[in-house]
Amino acid sequence: MMKDAMEPLFVEYRVNVVFSGHAHAFSRSRNVAMGEASRSGPIYIIAGDSGRKPRTVKYQSPLPGDWLESIDNEHNSYGTVQLMNATHARWRRIVSSANETETGGILWEEAMIANQYYATTPLPS
Repeated sequence: MMKDAMEPLFVEYRVNVVFSGHAHAFSRSRNVAMGEASRSGPIYIIAGDSGRKPRTVKYQSPLPGDWLESIDNEHNSYGTVQLMNATHARWRRIVSSANETETGGILWEEAMIANQYYATTPLPS
C-alpha cells in the first residue's frame, strides 16, 4: 500500500496532511503514524467519493475507529482547503445531491487543521 511505503517519509519530513483519492469513499483521520494515533503523524484525507453513484462502494475491510474523525460512503462530495495563517488551515467537505445541476452543495463538515509542530494555540472558530 502507498501509505505503508510513504508514511515513514511523511513522519520524518513532518508532513501535516496527506490528500488522496481512489478509494471511491471519504474518510478523514486524526494524526496517525505507523497505524497508531500519534501527534507526529499526518492527517489523512481520502476524498475519492466524487463522480460515483452513491452507496455503490463499500469499505473493503473494517477500519479502526480510534483514529478516524469522519467516514462516509453514502454521498458524493468535494473538499476545499483555506490556509488561515502559517499554522492553521480550514478543511470543508461539501456534499452534493445526485440531482444537483448547479455548482454548490451542503456544507457537511468543517475542521480546523493545525500544524502539530508549530501551532502553540488553537485558532478561534
